[in-house]
Amino acid sequence: MIWDPRLNPVVSTLAAHVRRSEVIDTVGTEAGLAMQYINFTGNAPADWHRLFERALDQEAVDSLLDEALKWTAHKEVHATIAEYRRGRDS
Repeated sequence: MIWDPRLNPVVSTLAAHVRRSEVIDTVGTEAGLAMQYINFTGNAPADWHRLFERALDQEAVDSLLDEALKWTAHKEVHATIAEYRRGRDS
């Protein structure tokens, strides 16, 4: 797995708005990720980073992004994810 640095703003924004490990775990589970490999720490930035590492390994970043969008109405999160997708797909 090679980390995509364009995900850094996504991780930061999600961590600022979705902080509870239980919610982060649910987002990953609903996205279909193999959650048994993720040890949550209660530190939202670290937990989101681990989740995106797993998503990259499973080629499921879009599934994770789609699921994350369902869990927050924060405009900043939606805008950051849209910006990531535009940059990635251009």
